[in-house]
Amino acid sequence: MSQRQSQAQSSLALGSRSSQRKTKRNQYDKNCQVDGQEETVYCICRRGEEGFMIQCSDCNEWFHGECVRVTEQDADQIEDYFCDTCLEAAVEP
Repeated sequence: MSQRQSQAQSSLALGSRSSQRKTKRNQYDKNCQVDGQEETVYCICRRGEEGFMIQCSDCNEWFHGECVRVTEQDADQIEDYFCDTCLEAAVEP
C-alpha cells in the first residue's frame, strides 16, 4: 500500500474533527452557462453551490454532501475528506 493510499484511508477512518474549515479557492472553480447566465459549477453533478458542501483534501474540488453521501454531522468527524476519484488514483499501482 502506498503512503498516499495509506494516508487517505487512515484520514477517512480517524474520525477527528478538523479545527480549520477550508475556504473555496477560485482557481478550482469552473464556469458554465445556465439559463444564459454564467454560473460556477462544482461536484460530480456539475451544479452550482447549494446546501452543504465538502472539499476534497487532495484535488480541492467541492462536492455537495448529498451527492457524495456525506452529511454535515459526518463531516464534523472527518479530518480530511478524499473524493472517489482521488481515492481511486491512490489505489492504482
